[in-house]
Amino acid sequence: MYTQKTQMELMLRETEQALEELEKMDKDAAIYKGVGQLLIKSEKGTVKEDLVDKKETLTLRLKTLEKQEERIQKRFQELQEQIKASLGKKEGAG
Repeated sequence: MYTQKTQMELMLRETEQALEELEKMDKDAAIYKGVGQLLIKSEKGTVKEDLVDKKETLTLRLKTLEKQEERIQKRFQELQEQIKASLGKKEGAG
């Protein structure tokens, strides 16, 4: 099962690859954009703008998830230390 972070990383890679492929295409090449189950003919500039926006959004979401992950790990370590300290005091008193 994919985590949110893994999904974001995968979507970001796919978006970056789509942008790379788009750059290789001629200016007036026929480009189709997936909308639901349909493929709609679009202009290269419009598709590029959409992909750049999507990349920025995914990058921001990924950074947010990474910060949340760091905070959770830090809090976990703090709680772990508190538990160890509490258990150590009980063993010393018992």
